[in-house]
Amino acid sequence: MKKSIKKQAFTLGDETNFNVIFGTLHLDLTRADLQHDHVELSILNTFGDVRIIVPRDWSVEVESNIVMGSTRAFNRSLEGMFKQKTLRFGTDQASLGHIHIKLINVLGSFSIKA
Repeated sequence: MKKSIKKQAFTLGDETNFNVIFGTLHLDLTRADLQHDHVELSILNTFGDVRIIVPRDWSVEVESNIVMGSTRAFNRSLEGMFKQKTLRFGTDQASLGHIHIKLINVLGSFSIKA
């Protein structure tokens, strides 16, 4: 199953969960009506492909937990087995809002860019 949210405007709450199992999620947050200045995304990606585009003027923190797979965030990569790392981009004070992503990646791929 392929789920793509990008062209139409949509509303995203302060906490949102996505489960991608043998599928694809393309999420373009530049078109989202973000109701809060701090957004929490929890993503479980199993055998899937997740791609996220974030607004340029927002700071981003990605807590990546990889069982086996890859995470690419703003041209920085984390690949392999049983890897854990938190990647931060921008500062809360210099941005219009903050996006915090908690990612569990099992045999999948994840990428995020502005």
